[in-house]
Amino acid sequence: ATIVGNVTGGSGGGFNGVTNTSSGTLNITGNCAGGSAQNANSVSNTSTGTINITGNCTGGSSTTAHGANNASTGTVNITGNCTGGSGPSAHGANNNSTGTVNITGNCVGGTNATALGAGNTSTGILSITGNCTGSSSTAAQGAVNNSTGQMSVTGSIYATEQASGVGGGPRGQVTRLTGPFYTSTTFGVNPNTCLAWRWAATLE
Repeated sequence: ATIVGNVTGGSGGGFNGVTNTSSGTLNITGNCAGGSAQNANSVSNTSTGTINITGNCTGGSSTTAHGANNASTGTVNITGNCTGGSGPSAHGANNNSTGTVNITGNCVGGTNATALGAGNTSTGILSITGNCTGSSSTAAQGAVNNSTGQMSVTGSIYATEQASGVGGGPRGQVTRLTGPFYTSTTFGVNPNTCLAWRWAATLE
């Protein structure tokens, strides 16, 4: 299936703009924004299928209202920037299971302290070709590897005075970063707060 136009999550809990529930491919040309209610994603991939998005993905104004959410073993490919929203944990793009999210574009934290540009919240793969920048107003990071999955960033990583560019807690994660890395200009905030990561001049 193909959608040409913007997709927005709804105003009721779990009201996604569009959901891919099986093994097919969904192509979207347009911007994707999370909604104003909890779990009201713009785009959700809930099975083994593939979603290709050409457009920017932005988190919504409520809890876990993601711009794009990969909830199973499928793949989400995004060509566009991913920005966190104003709701708690309302990520621009979220990989919530064992699947794969590929982003070609920049990732920037949102206006809520937990709203990431992109999050890898389970054991899947998050691959970013672009820059990662912390939020200019809160502690939200550009991209975070929250579990024991794999995250790679091919691009520059910038800290603001409020947030690092990338982060991740568990030491069992696999995070590969090319850099370069830029601290904030005034307070010298660390651009990388991953507990464990690997520097790689090139990523294979």
